[in-house]
Amino acid sequence: MNFIKKNMALIIPSMLIFVAVILIVLSIMVNSTVKKGMDSSADLARKVNSQIRRTPSKRQAKIEQEYQDKHEADKKKIETLVKTSSLRQLISYDVFPEPRDSSRQIFEDFRDKYQRAIEGLLKKMDAGDAPSQKELDIASSVTNGRARSRRSDSSGIDPIEDAICKKRASQIKVYAAPSTFAWYHVWEKYRFAGQDDAVKKCWDSQIAFWVYEDIVDTIVAMNSGSKSISGSPIKRLVGVSFTNSITRSGQSSGNMSDLDIPTYITSDSSPIPGTKAWTNRKCNEFIDVIHFNVSFIVSADKVSLLMRELCSEKTNVFSGWNGKEAPKTYKHNQITILSSDIAPVIRGSINNQHYRYGNSAVVQWTAVCEYIFVRDAYDVIKPKLIKKPLGQEN
Repeated sequence: MNFIKKNMALIIPSMLIFVAVILIVLSIMVNSTVKKGMDSSADLARKVNSQIRRTPSKRQAKIEQEYQDKHEADKKKIETLVKTSSLRQLISYDVFPEPRDSSRQIFEDFRDKYQRAIEGLLKKMDAGDAPSQKELDIASSVTNGRARSRRSDSSGIDPIEDAICKKRASQIKVYAAPSTFAWYHVWEKYRFAGQDDAVKKCWDSQIAFWVYEDIVDTIVAMNSGSKSISGSPIKRLVGVSFTNSITRSGQSSGNMSDLDIPTYITSDSSPIPGTKAWTNRKCNEFIDVIHFNVSFIVSADKVSLLMRELCSEKTNVFSGWNGKEAPKTYKHNQITILSSDIAPVIRGSINNQHYRYGNSAVVQWTAVCEYIFVRDAYDVIKPKLIKKPLGQEN
């Protein structure tokens, strides 16, 4: 006790200091805990605010559904456009997929309709052929009173023949004739040799006709503003072939006794010699593919325009595969250029001596092209004898 009394002056300050230290330590500990709690609360608040900002509004589900609906609509629109590209008018509605009856008359009717359809394409182009040598000889004979034509000393060209050739060029927009389309003369010489043979000829020539139509539509578009050969960008349709290359004479380089059959591409080889398709497309469960060769005499400065027009979107009218539905107009774009070549035109050569192309520079542009058909669209009318080689029928 005496010790406490004697040292009271030291004990009391010491105790105060001790208490103060304890209070300070407690204060620091409390402040640290409070700070941690505040930091945790602030972090939680930030997370809550972030979630609030990210939380979709009540309309988000509806907006998302509308967005997905648009994608679905686009998908269906594309599928429709792809399918309708191969919905085309038929020459005859009595033949595919099977003949309406066993009568030969069906195929004779097809022949007549096919030739009229080709003649319709020529009329649509305002086309005509150059005068034949026989026409020129007759004209010279009548004018000169002799069969042998009179030649000019300066140019080597008979002025009467030249006048006749120029007159023909002033009356048409493009040079083309029924012989430009091989299937015209196939049907001209047609003789019935059995139903399967007739059906195949009908199918092959129908496929060819659809290609012919697109080539003609290209010419019509290119020459729309002209009134004669001299003003036409496309001067002459030299030829179209599905099996051979087109020469400068306008004839196929292969055996002309062979049918010009559109061949379905089922391997890497092409029916047209020297052709390698960079697209690597061939017939599959979705599409059928064919190749064709086409050649034009065209103004030299219009070649690029011709290439764009040939591959451009075109319209087709469809009245159902029975031909009795209300006509609908669709669009298609089925041509791809695989390769092309430009050659000079020798105006005085035997292949061009009766043609008058005007004063502008011209070239012969020849291309190998690819043509696509959508199976889902036209398989319904494809004959069994065509499907079988393609592995579509057992």
